[in-house]
Amino acid sequence: MKFQKLLVIAAISCLLVGATGAAMAGPELPTDSDCPLGIILNAAVNNLTVVNGDCLVRDSIIAGNVIVSNGPDDVFVMREVVIGGSLEVRGGSVVITGAILSSANFKVVGAVDTVVSDTLIESGNMIFRRNERLFIYRNVVNNGSIRCKNNIDLNGQRQELATQNIVPSGVVTCFGQ
Repeated sequence: MKFQKLLVIAAISCLLVGATGAAMAGPELPTDSDCPLGIILNAAVNNLTVVNGDCLVRDSIIAGNVIVSNGPDDVFVMREVVIGGSLEVRGGSVVITGAILSSANFKVVGAVDTVVSDTLIESGNMIFRRNERLFIYRNVVNNGSIRCKNNIDLNGQRQELATQNIVPSGVVTCFGQ
């Protein structure tokens, strides 16, 4: 577990200083993936399933569904990824930026910290339930809504903020928008 976290930190550091995906790429991925070594870079897979482990997914295409079941200390990071199916993340901490979903739902349930920004959903909903802290920023949901339900109040205050999102044919039920 410590090795995976260190690997994710190293990968993020390399990405921040400009290392290419080719320099970080590992062996060719199978049709379905479980986030080998905690990193998926510049890959195309049918489905992604992550259970109890840190995972960084960047510059990739996932033709089917993404299902993540995190432990409380696990971190799931997704950046610049195209997803053909649905996305569901449960538990842990979640950072998603620059994702594109064509026609599916996007759910984050029971997470400790969640940041979702610059994501496009052509047709479907963003749903956030029973999360502790949320920041939902500059997303576009064309044919659907952004919904916050039963998120946890910490010290009597809602810890969710949705701002600068564009939802032309739906509603945003999160605090701040």
